[in-house]
Amino acid sequence: MKVLIVLLFIVALLSGCFSSSFENHMREGKNQLLANNYDEAIKSFDTALIEEPNNKDAIALMKRAKEEKANEDKKEKIEEFIRETDALYKRLVLIGDNTDIQNISYQEATSKLDRLAPINKEIEDLSLKWSDEQLVTDAFQSLQSAISNLESSLSTSIDLIDDPEEIVDTDNNGEVSRFEFMRSRKGLMIRAFVSHADDTKSYVKKVNKLKEEIK
Repeated sequence: MKVLIVLLFIVALLSGCFSSSFENHMREGKNQLLANNYDEAIKSFDTALIEEPNNKDAIALMKRAKEEKANEDKKEKIEEFIRETDALYKRLVLIGDNTDIQNISYQEATSKLDRLAPINKEIEDLSLKWSDEQLVTDAFQSLQSAISNLESSLSTSIDLIDDPEEIVDTDNNGEVSRFEFMRSRKGLMIRAFVSHADDTKSYVKKVNKLKEEIK
């Protein structure tokens, strides 16, 4: 009888210890969650769940902590992307704006290409980081395309100045068809410049959408 009483006492004592430990981890997890320390909150709830795997409060709080952590990571990722690409976008706009691509001079075109070269290098370096990041892929690709199209347009304009092109009147009616014009180097130059402008607008639109997601 005495042995049974001792065993019951030990069981009760251990149960109280486990309960106290569980409650301590839950309390700590809640405090960390309120303080926005999501990693620490997750650790505390994880330890609490080891002791009581089916506790509904612990399960719910763990889920909330993970969701808050995911939202925080998303916000940080978007803010970092915008910081690293916005400066490139602004420099690109300064090069592309106020450019009359059809009447651009050789000196102006080469000057703009020289200014574009370091931007090209920087976007290549950033592609290792952002091209496969699904969250910002669309915005990054728009910026890449804007840079590439402006480079193509300026390079073609220089080629045309060095080696002027006579667009063939294939219909022999005294006029060059729109089809033939768009196939010509000059047509490709203009189309690339227009695409560059569209891509820069697309980048801005997609970045604004990302900003809305983290408000």
